[in-house]
Amino acid sequence: MKEPWQLELERTVHFLNTATDTQSRKLWAVLTALRGPDSDDNYDKHATTAVIRHAIGLQQRVAGAIVNADSVDRAQTRTDRFPTMVDYWGRVSLKSWSHFSFHAKHAFDVLGLAWDKDNSKETL
Repeated sequence: MKEPWQLELERTVHFLNTATDTQSRKLWAVLTALRGPDSDDNYDKHATTAVIRHAIGLQQRVAGAIVNADSVDRAQTRTDRFPTMVDYWGRVSLKSWSHFSFHAKHAFDVLGLAWDKDNSKETL
């Protein structure tokens, strides 16, 4: 008999495999950003990953995850560490990016969160 987490994993994989390309890409964007940077840089994690986790309703008790609401200071950390620019098509994109910052910014976009503003008042 499968454990509950295995059933949820199957449901998630089924969704990714059968949803429209747009819908599966949106879920994938959020899932790939939940892990966080491959470093112990807590400034980056608190300003990005932990904010994403909070925005989707993840609770602190889940696997010891760092979860926190956004703040003015965290928004400032994001814009200092990962500055943005307006690209040729008028979209806000990262001036330069790493594998992690690409995933974090994409998840912010999918969730409707502002990269350069405090999202603590936003609800999904």
